[in-house]
Amino acid sequence: MAGALLSDYNGCGKGYVNDQPDRPCNIVSVLAAARAALPKTSSVHFERGCDYTDMDSSGMASAVSAAAAADAAVLVVGLISGFNKEHLQIEGEAHDRVNLTLPGLQAELIQKVMDAAWS
Repeated sequence: MAGALLSDYNGCGKGYVNDQPDRPCNIVSVLAAARAALPKTSSVHFERGCDYTDMDSSGMASAVSAAAAADAAVLVVGLISGFNKEHLQIEGEAHDRVNLTLPGLQAELIQKVMDAAWS
């Protein structure tokens, strides 16, 4: 879901025409970028951990275990665009948030991965 990395007003989304040739719409996921940037001898392991809004913690243990075994861990957390109607809208135009906390179990995942990485 690399498109989730874009802001709401990026001009690269479905139905938009990018009329800026110096700003092509080449969306690359964080995972694909890491795999491309690291030497071929490196191993990049992906674990979802948790979705951005649900309260399902079933993937958290495997993410924590992978982080504990790794030399480095990268967590990608946050929200989906307010214009993405397929997902729960948490914020967007005329839909402000009352706090800046991460939704779902993301904060818990961050803490568990940090604890595992530093133990």
